[in-house]
Amino acid sequence: MKTERMKRNGKRIGILLLAAVLTLAAFGLSGLAAEADGHPVHMEVSSIYGDVGRLGSHVPVNVELYNQSGSPFSGTVCFTTMESKGERNSEIYEYIWPVTMASGETVNDQFYVPLGQKSNELYAVLKDENGKQITQVKMQFDVSRDIGSLFIGALTDDMESIRYMDGVNLDYGMVRTRLLPMDAASFPTDAMGLELLDMLIINDYKTEQLSTSRQEAVWQWVQNGGTLLFGTGARVADALGPFTGELVEIPY
Repeated sequence: MKTERMKRNGKRIGILLLAAVLTLAAFGLSGLAAEADGHPVHMEVSSIYGDVGRLGSHVPVNVELYNQSGSPFSGTVCFTTMESKGERNSEIYEYIWPVTMASGETVNDQFYVPLGQKSNELYAVLKDENGKQITQVKMQFDVSRDIGSLFIGALTDDMESIRYMDGVNLDYGMVRTRLLPMDAASFPTDAMGLELLDMLIINDYKTEQLSTSRQEAVWQWVQNGGTLLFGTGARVADALGPFTGELVEIPY
């Protein structure tokens, strides 16, 4: 499967909010899944943070494609979001990645799509090489506009030991923490995938389980301003792992 960075300039589909809504309706975005039942190419879409999102922040989306046909497949995976353009205006943006698959091939990839400033919904669409829509999936995120959220990602083998950090009210109840369990298999390979997080905790966990690209993503995210918190204690060597040389002068 071939991927490329999203085309940030997107396709402008509508400008006025009314036009955007009409475009969504015409595009068939009211459906939750496949438009062409029985098509040999199957797509499943999920976010590594579940329904947690933040307007304007990149959402790491895992996409699994399975080509059940007897011939190769070429097409695109497209994501559409609604962007704000002033108080009353908005635009629909489309981010596109090409995809090629051999007969019987299953591919998994992770995409980083910015959630629009105007809507908490994201639409994933699979199209063939002629631009015909094959499958469509709607994703909806829990985006609170009343209470601020402090998102804490957690890499740990003992989630219960840090569960107390979930649902803590800060700043007189104006901000609430939310603990987000993570794992090595779906962990982002790019710092953009960690953009949602305000803090990342590594506690009672062997950090070397993360691939080199995932370790680099964490370090880049920290350099961009992210807060990384290590649990030490008996498993300090496991937690610090590949970051030891960057963080302490005397190795454990």
